[in-house]
Amino acid sequence: MNFYVYHTFSKSMCFILSHNLQDRIIDEKSNTISGYYKNVPIKFIFTENFVEDKSSYHILFRHYAVKRNSIFKELLEHNTELRLPDAFSHEYKILLNKLDFNYKWILFWNFGENMFIHLGEANIENSNEISMLKELSEKTIFFTDNLIKDTFNLEKDNFKTCFTNDLYYWNSWIGLSITYDYSNIHKRLSFPYKIGVSFRSKRRRRIEMLEKIKEINSSDIFINNVSTDSIDLENYWDLMGTGEVSFGLDYYFKYLHKARVHILDETHSNAFSKKLPYNLTEKTYLFLVGAIPFIPTNVYILDCIEKHIGGSKYPFYDDINLFDESVTPFISFIEKFLNNYDRMYSLLEKWTDEIHNIVINRIKKENSFLDYLVSNEIN
Repeated sequence: MNFYVYHTFSKSMCFILSHNLQDRIIDEKSNTISGYYKNVPIKFIFTENFVEDKSSYHILFRHYAVKRNSIFKELLEHNTELRLPDAFSHEYKILLNKLDFNYKWILFWNFGENMFIHLGEANIENSNEISMLKELSEKTIFFTDNLIKDTFNLEKDNFKTCFTNDLYYWNSWIGLSITYDYSNIHKRLSFPYKIGVSFRSKRRRRIEMLEKIKEINSSDIFINNVSTDSIDLENYWDLMGTGEVSFGLDYYFKYLHKARVHILDETHSNAFSKKLPYNLTEKTYLFLVGAIPFIPTNVYILDCIEKHIGGSKYPFYDDINLFDESVTPFISFIEKFLNNYDRMYSLLEKWTDEIHNIVINRIKKENSFLDYLVSNEIN
């Protein structure tokens, strides 16, 4: 199986695409990667010029196309003028106009962003943007980290997921490999707090959660040693990725070692629609790879883990499923967890270890993208 990759050869792209390739040969002079996957010969050829080869596959990776370069300069050019989510419809339109669908195109639109939230449940049914996405998914092999449901006229089977490739993507940006190393440390620490909470950006619901958590007035909760008064929250929000310090080291030294269990508020944890597709980001993957027990603030996180990764159901799934726009059910659960800490932590730790082991086992043995191609395209 030959794959033409229309991006500049880079180590990050190399490992995103070719991890767990047997007998892998990386030839930087010829910009190729070759090897075997499940006894099938595989070759990736990086090129900036389109190759008229209908027997091979042709790859575009969204993140690199809009941030660096690809054969379609329009994707890069429009990204300098438009930000997400406004960029989505323009990207779909460019692809539909530029791609020759007589060739076998593979689109990696798995880049940590939700492709649906901005449209809203009420408007999505008649959205021209969704119509274009639907057409793209029917004419290409379309990979996304958004877990599509059979709603909004989208066929779920037309949207492929590639879990291990997602993780390699995130590793190239935030260093998940450091988190894996940290997993051997976290269990051995002596924690001053039982629960830790910190967020990366200001949002109304997050501020409400912080204020209510402070009202619990528990010495078992770490809130980054900063006042959560409504007006002056500025110092609270400088936790990660500020100044010269990398995301990873900043996070570990300031936060993770403080508490045994952490609050996980994903990017769209303030959305509670049961119909919209959701996705996981580095926020969740950091805890899973690091074997760090967490309490999610929205049940969609657990639904995505179950569908995307597998394993047992979260031990307190029914409690988390009660969370809504108000923060009251969340605060009630935190109080319940603290009042029954030993028993509930034991159950949470067992689940965390199980999911962590599944994730690491898949990272070490699988390539989700190649699994799909070898299993479905050849047969």
